[in-house]
Amino acid sequence: MAKIDEKELKTPNLFLEKARRSLDYLVENRKRVFLAAGVAVGVVLIAVSWYFYRFDYESKAQKLYAAAFNYYHSAQTDYAGDAAVPQSVEKYREVVEKFPGTKAAGLALFSLGNVYYRVADYDRAVEAFQDFLKSSAARKELKSLAFSGLGYCYEEKGQLDKAVEAYESATNEPISSAFSGMTYMNIGRVYEKSKDPKKALDYYRKASEQKNDGLVDALVKRKIAELSS
Repeated sequence: MAKIDEKELKTPNLFLEKARRSLDYLVENRKRVFLAAGVAVGVVLIAVSWYFYRFDYESKAQKLYAAAFNYYHSAQTDYAGDAAVPQSVEKYREVVEKFPGTKAAGLALFSLGNVYYRVADYDRAVEAFQDFLKSSAARKELKSLAFSGLGYCYEEKGQLDKAVEAYESATNEPISSAFSGMTYMNIGRVYEKSKDPKKALDYYRKASEQKNDGLVDALVKRKIAELSS
């Protein structure tokens, strides 16, 4: 007769013992177990509810931004021009105030910077571009353009050091590769205004090394020829 190993007898007993203890624990602590399960379900429900709330919130913000954008650009088409600026500003501001933190609010701040620049209100344009860049909803692909917008504003205000700093920041953003030639050309122009032809020439040469469109390429080559003579 085969000898039965004691371990084989003890193993199922150990398993049953653990199962019994687990059942006893559930019975004795059922309130805690059910409470923990309820909390977990509650967290999931809150997360789902928050997702749909944010989706609805963003959708409303986008609709309001689209209305503001369409109004401003249709006004330009209808030759209303700068006369439409106050109402356009009001509509963009409404997006920022009613739906802060949304992607639409970020776009509205960027658009405000452009509108203010158009009417030569450079202080407000700078404020709008800076608010856009500080915003958590700032779209990465627009940061380079926002820094360039700041550069143009500072240049118009005669704050040339700040203009160079802003343009340099624009070159550090991912999308800058598409506009790097123009951005380096802008820095070269500022150094020309600052009476520093050597640095201006350096940046025009940097601009010439980029993939530029025909107009930018022609302007850069002309500047290099002028400063090299």
